[in-house]
Amino acid sequence: MVSFGQPRLQLVRDHYPRVIREIMAEHGVRHFGQPTFAVQANTGFEEVLRYVDWYVAGTGDNVQHYRYDRYMAVLQNLPLTANRQAHVDVGCGAGLFSWVFLDWATRNGIGHDRIDLYGLDHCQAMLNLAEMARVRLKQVITTVPNAHYCRDVDALLLRLMENHRAGTDYSVTFGHVLIQAHTPHNIREFSRIIAHIVRRDGLNAICRLRVVDAHSGNRPSQLQSALTSLWDSLSEMGIQRPKPGSG
Repeated sequence: MVSFGQPRLQLVRDHYPRVIREIMAEHGVRHFGQPTFAVQANTGFEEVLRYVDWYVAGTGDNVQHYRYDRYMAVLQNLPLTANRQAHVDVGCGAGLFSWVFLDWATRNGIGHDRIDLYGLDHCQAMLNLAEMARVRLKQVITTVPNAHYCRDVDALLLRLMENHRAGTDYSVTFGHVLIQAHTPHNIREFSRIIAHIVRRDGLNAICRLRVVDAHSGNRPSQLQSALTSLWDSLSEMGIQRPKPGSG
């Protein structure tokens, strides 16, 4: 008997580096050395493309899926429920964490029709690239859902309110943005997002927080300091830190 095994999963991982490089080629964008590590609010589209190709698509990394793999590692222990899933990516950039979230869902048998995607980034050019990449990915993975990309917290909270469905489980993720944008104002804004979600359904749904430093260096003290500031801010809003092991 011939066994053909399980059908191959349709993963974003197999396509996003090519998608980014196709967009670069079509816009005639080339590298002029390693881009700066920080993306500012007014960074232009060409520089954003160079950044994403270098740090996300893997042109400048020894390991192509370095950030993807770090993000996937922090999603592995997300609790699985029968609820609808919403992913809120703070500092979303071109959308990498949402691509990882979609692949996490695929690997766990969660259909893309049960997923809502939200992204927040202060750079409009980055958000434009995120939507452009999402449309391209949808051409090869037709189930890729629409995404709600926002440039400020108030706009994001409005989208969350308008599109909320009762019983949805929320996963809020931070890449290296929690360290990069570690200011009292930004911490307060990040806390507003989490507090809004936690208060939405009370105890009827889950809000999971996942934080990772995508930097190739080792910065545990900086990450811990940023996390402490975030939890302190949430505590001031009446949101208590979950007990270890609660998800």
